[in-house]
Amino acid sequence: LAAGADGLLVERGNDLERLVGLVGQEGLLIGGGDTVTVTNGDSDEIRDEVRKRMKIAKSLPGFFFCLDGEAPQNVPVENLEAYFEAVDEFGGIH
Repeated sequence: LAAGADGLLVERGNDLERLVGLVGQEGLLIGGGDTVTVTNGDSDEIRDEVRKRMKIAKSLPGFFFCLDGEAPQNVPVENLEAYFEAVDEFGGIH
């Protein structure tokens, strides 16, 4: 950001709360979705993960919630459905 970037891409393992503070209300923050949870978790784990991350970053005007990276081919369809339902429920953009 100090070098002039307008935003950051969040990946698994990044401290989302810290990044929210760094980009502030004017910056962009893209990501937040945990591909590992969506691939291997059950619908309750997926919903909880989305809810927790949206609670942290949803207030940023420049926050775009998406999976970190792309959804791999081995993600069960029912897990993707649970992910999209949770994103819709908690107010994100997917």
